[in-house]
Amino acid sequence: MNTFVSFVLLAVCTVTAIPSILSAPLEKRDGNFSFNCKEDGITANGVLTSGCADSKGAIIPASLSLDSCVGNIDGQLTTGFSGFSSSCTGITLVNPDAAPGVVLSAQCTTNDGRVVISGLNLDKFVTNTNGVLGC
Repeated sequence: MNTFVSFVLLAVCTVTAIPSILSAPLEKRDGNFSFNCKEDGITANGVLTSGCADSKGAIIPASLSLDSCVGNIDGQLTTGFSGFSSSCTGITLVNPDAAPGVVLSAQCTTNDGRVVISGLNLDKFVTNTNGVLGC
């Protein structure tokens, strides 16, 4: 009997939750820039460079200052903030030219002055729109 009651409660909760799930706003799509951008590089001050496909498939040079969309929050590279290169050194890309999963890596200063290694998957937020990188 307890199993039946549990099943009924689960069914009621599921039916009740579905409309709210369906009406929730969609999350921003992953950037997945590495699927159509190759030969990625990064400068010491956080400028991502790449050759990206435009709408006709031609590869054109593209760049994006990651400082505009990546910050350092207590030693962790984080999207939605800016200016990470002012408190991070050793800025590199891990796994460039491999889709998916180009990772920004850096040694970043924490709030208490320690230096830690942090990484952030660029494919989660960097986009290529007709050969123009964005975030």
